[in-house]
Amino acid sequence: MAEALNTDINSYQTFNEFFTRALKPDCRPVANDKQGLVSPADGLVSQAGRIIEGCLIQAKGFSYSAQELLGGDSALAETFNNGLYTTIYLSPKDYHRLHMPMTGTLTEMIHVPGRLFSVNTATSNTVPGLYARNERVCCIFDTEFGTMALVLVGAMIVNSIETILAWRCNTANALYCSAL
Repeated sequence: MAEALNTDINSYQTFNEFFTRALKPDCRPVANDKQGLVSPADGLVSQAGRIIEGCLIQAKGFSYSAQELLGGDSALAETFNNGLYTTIYLSPKDYHRLHMPMTGTLTEMIHVPGRLFSVNTATSNTVPGLYARNERVCCIFDTEFGTMALVLVGAMIVNSIETILAWRCNTANALYCSAL
């Protein structure tokens, strides 16, 4: 809470309001390296690797397909074959706002309805295809490094995925986003 703009935990009216609390402007300095990436979220990297034959690893013994994750679009999924992925788990204590990891232009947002299983370690180790079964929003960006997807996966308790990008995208063909 020392990093929160509003440090009074009792003033948050909902759990979601607490999850998406604003942070003090100086608490997350971001590298200015134009060739670098920044983490899009606070949290724990639970998996990272290469997308091989369209598959991503969820947990030991479980994988899921990029096509399923991206709402069934096989052409879009093929764009990411042999690319890299990182899964970042946000626990209840983590700040739940996301930021662009690099400069890019938002070209598409895909809402994929689904379940709202918990996404904690115990669940990801036991529920096959968890991230491709939960509700999610797939944000597709053009970047100087190529096409990038930032997939926001819903979970139990929070029960919502909200972006400011959706409103802005409805008013223009594309939105230019830059890493903070």
